[in-house]
Amino acid sequence: MATRQANRCKSDLPFKFIIYATPPWGDLSMGESGEIKKGQDCRDPLFIIEWVFLSDHRSKRMTRPQELVTELIQKVRTRIRELAGCDFECIHILIEINSGQITKAMLEHLIHENEALQFALDSYTGQISIHQPAHKLFREQIQFKLSLKSVQSRRPLKALTISTDPSRASHKSVITWKDPQIQQQEEDTAAVEGSPQVAELVAVRAFEKFPELFNWSQIQPM
Repeated sequence: MATRQANRCKSDLPFKFIIYATPPWGDLSMGESGEIKKGQDCRDPLFIIEWVFLSDHRSKRMTRPQELVTELIQKVRTRIRELAGCDFECIHILIEINSGQITKAMLEHLIHENEALQFALDSYTGQISIHQPAHKLFREQIQFKLSLKSVQSRRPLKALTISTDPSRASHKSVITWKDPQIQQQEEDTAAVEGSPQVAELVAVRAFEKFPELFNWSQIQPM
């Protein structure tokens, strides 16, 4: 899985989106999915462009799988338009329910009856599939569970505190921190050109600049 992560895409290959989830729906694994690119010209065609997660602070009323899938589709279609200016060729909905794997009839009924899902799929002209993509990673006999290993402490650390401020409007990312030796506020500003991922890139800069443990707060990007 780790060797399939990619930071670039091939413009001649289509994007695919895979929702892979199993109950219980409160588990973080529900929110894990990948944007996939594949092509016949590759020896082992799989490029994981980005993982997309549901919010940890979603509404307590939103607990049913169809509601979570709807939110995920809305979020990722917005994301792919920001990154690539296009939509997905295919959305694979690979979720399990208590009675087993979701069927085509169940999916068609859900799309027909669920107004929120209809809005999420508005103007979508690609395919929707309940079948595994044609790649060895998703073969039925290979069982794996996606899980998130947290590196975040629930309590403040006795360490440096930094703040990151990404701005999509100005295409600048700012890192500020207080130097413990001279007790002065320091600032590091960098321009971000050619990418809408300003918030993600300022986070990467922060981890590169401060390899040790630190307390981190980020202003929501404007």
